[in-house]
Amino acid sequence: MKAQYKKKWKDEQSVTSHQIDSESKSHQLQLKSFRNKYSDQVRLTYMALQGEANVAAENTTKVVQIVARYLFNKEISGANLPAPSALNFMNEAHILAKQATESLLSSQHFTFATDGTSRQEQHYLEKHVHLDNGKFMFLGYSEIAADGDQTLLETSVAAFKNLSTIY
Repeated sequence: MKAQYKKKWKDEQSVTSHQIDSESKSHQLQLKSFRNKYSDQVRLTYMALQGEANVAAENTTKVVQIVARYLFNKEISGANLPAPSALNFMNEAHILAKQATESLLSSQHFTFATDGTSRQEQHYLEKHVHLDNGKFMFLGYSEIAADGDQTLLETSVAAFKNLSTIY
């Protein structure tokens, strides 16, 4: 049974990663991570293309494929990259994050709060702020390993770091 699991895991890894040789160094490009989620590198690349370079959502996959082809001499199938609907969602999320940051910066004071919940042995942390103008902003959910003071602090700090890098 363990051998079948290892083979399945190895097959999944080969589908989601590509070997890239650049300047005689070998790197592993991980397109998807555990549970078939896109890796942080893929998400950050797409966010940067849309948010910093103003590449339209429908063109970002083509840009990634062109860069891989001409800079790294590798072909990446569009099936292994985010779909246009996911890209539109990322674009909207990026704009909402900028709006949230602008609202926080324009407030003289605000209250940051969290609330945790568990479902099917998974722990989630919801984050939100109350602004000085009486408005409430939801900042999303994070999957966390376990509830605890240290986890809450780290997740809260990470939320503000993410907002600051997006802005």
